[in-house]
Amino acid sequence: RSKPLCVQWNHSSPHEMGGCWTVRDCIVVYRNTSHVRCQCQRLGTFGVLMDSSQREQLEGDLETLALVTYSSLCVSMLALLLTVLVLSCLRGLKSNTRSIHSNTAAAMFLSELVFLLGVNQTEQQFLCTVVAILLHYFFMSMFAWMFVEGLHIYRMQTEQRNINYGAMRFYYAIGWG
Repeated sequence: RSKPLCVQWNHSSPHEMGGCWTVRDCIVVYRNTSHVRCQCQRLGTFGVLMDSSQREQLEGDLETLALVTYSSLCVSMLALLLTVLVLSCLRGLKSNTRSIHSNTAAAMFLSELVFLLGVNQTEQQFLCTVVAILLHYFFMSMFAWMFVEGLHIYRMQTEQRNINYGAMRFYYAIGWG
């Protein structure tokens, strides 16, 4: 059930013309499934306000959503880490395409890691700001590496020389900023 609020009508509210409900000087003394007992310090018009939303059901759904989110993130991060390790270990596939794929997976992994570690770090403003900046940077890097991948495929199709080997400074500058 929803949490009841004991309220009193405030006729002289500076914010609302005509008055408004206020919880000042009122507390819930007793509550069960069918009754609520309030105690207020002043005489006046009283009421019990109930939250009509489905908060309890929503909180249960939020727990399920958090479980699905965290488990999916862990599976995704494991797959991305495995991808980066496999691409790094296969020296026979040493090419710019492999390096671009590896950097894309690394950017995805880092963005998910920052999200996983920082999603609940909202109490301290500085820490919240750092997490937001890192999330923004790594997600932008992920999209930049996807752009680099498309650019590389385009260049492989249009240029005469083999561009799949050689320096990648230009790609790193775009991908990681």
